[in-house]
Amino acid sequence: IRDEKLVILTTMGAVYENKPFAYQVVQGEKVEVPCRYVIKDGIVSFEIGKYNKKQTLIIDPTLIFASYSGSTADNFGMTATYDNGGHLYAGGTAYSIGYPTTLGAYQTTTTTNGSSYGVTDAAISKFSPDGSTLVYSTYLGGGTATGGTETLHSLIVNDQDELYMFGVTSSSDFPTTSTAYDKTFNGGSFLGFMQNGTYFSAGTDIFVSKFNSTGTALIGSTFIGGSGNDGVNYNKNYLSGSYWISNYDSLQYNYGDQFRGEIMIDADGNCYVATTTKSSDFPVKNAMQPTFGGSQDAV
Repeated sequence: IRDEKLVILTTMGAVYENKPFAYQVVQGEKVEVPCRYVIKDGIVSFEIGKYNKKQTLIIDPTLIFASYSGSTADNFGMTATYDNGGHLYAGGTAYSIGYPTTLGAYQTTTTTNGSSYGVTDAAISKFSPDGSTLVYSTYLGGGTATGGTETLHSLIVNDQDELYMFGVTSSSDFPTTSTAYDKTFNGGSFLGFMQNGTYFSAGTDIFVSKFNSTGTALIGSTFIGGSGNDGVNYNKNYLSGSYWISNYDSLQYNYGDQFRGEIMIDADGNCYVATTTKSSDFPVKNAMQPTFGGSQDAV
């Protein structure tokens, strides 16, 4: 416990829980009750001051901020992270123009343009620590109004406030950088997740991208994948009427969607991606398991 905050040490750094706030509602008024964290024999609990035991006691976490995205286009939130300064980075998808972007941001418009084909671009916004200011906000993607979908699955920020992103794309013109590991979209087979209205007309490749600290330029961006679909969890395609639908695998009961995987970084700035593939020719190097083992493997 430090400055009345609970400090939780993890392998990824310290997590802080703010001083707890407790109250009772008495005759329609919120009355604060003294409350603090205590640790005894490794067990965290609350020490509560004097209160009316005949009334409900509410111990509530502090809401630092909550905000809408400000988008006039349909948009889904999918992942988020933070930096050492307490800024919030929100990542998701946008189906059209109308997602708020900032002056000078990397990509201020989109080709999805309200498509009815389930086509989205990734959308990334950085908020000030108190949520009062949009520091930067941008689209990230390629394709056209009828094909080329991006979904954003995981974010992490380094000590220089540079944002690392992992997701999947079906756009052959997804932005890559000059020294990218793979500048070519490898493709796959059609995926149509009617459950959440997302369609990948040309299959999926993984993308790994990195923004500079101001969100105005890509420091690095690359495709990763084989000839099958990479970076999404699904079981099989089945025909429903005149539509092919991609069925979630058993992970739907844990996660509820196909957008799975994480990106992490180490102290040297190397990034690590963990996800899945259906490509028997997924690129491997110095691998514990160099050959494809089944219909869907972890990578």
